[in-house]
This record gives sequence, structure tokens and C-alpha cells, in this order.
Amino acid sequence: MEAQQKKKTPQKKIDDIAKKKELFKQYYRQLPIIKLCAGKIGVRRETVYRWIEEDVTFLTQLEALKYEFAMENLQIGRA
Repeated sequence: MEAQQKKKTPQKKIDDIAKKKELFKQYYRQLPIIKLCAGKIGVRRETVYRWIEEDVTFLTQLEALKYEFAMENLQIGRA
């Protein structure tokens, strides 16, 4: 007897994606490299690029996190 797989409802799928995006942002804040962060949350980098294309808010958040990372870690001009 085969185990039946439960299909996710559209809302459940949306909620799962939202959780993965939040987790991705937590890793991205620490090191803004898409491939590495995608691997940490168990998705392909192509998935993240699709999220970026489809969700301008997500894109804006990633740009802000990358800027914050750069400003915190930039060593140019420091004595």
C-alpha cells in the first residue's frame, strides 16, 4: 500500500515560501552570497532568482541587506 502524499493548499505553499524567504534573509544578512544562502535553506539559487524577479519587495530587502553588510564591513579609508 502506497503512502498518500498530502497536497499543499495554495495558502500553505505561500506560507512556506514566505518562511523560506525570511530564513534566506537571515543568512543573507550575515553573508550576502545567494548560492550559499540558498543552499543553507535547501533551495536552488534559481529559486531565489525567481523570487527576486517575482517579488520587488524581496529584491529591495536584499539590496538593503547587501548595502548594510558592505557598510559594516568596508575597510577602505580606515586608518
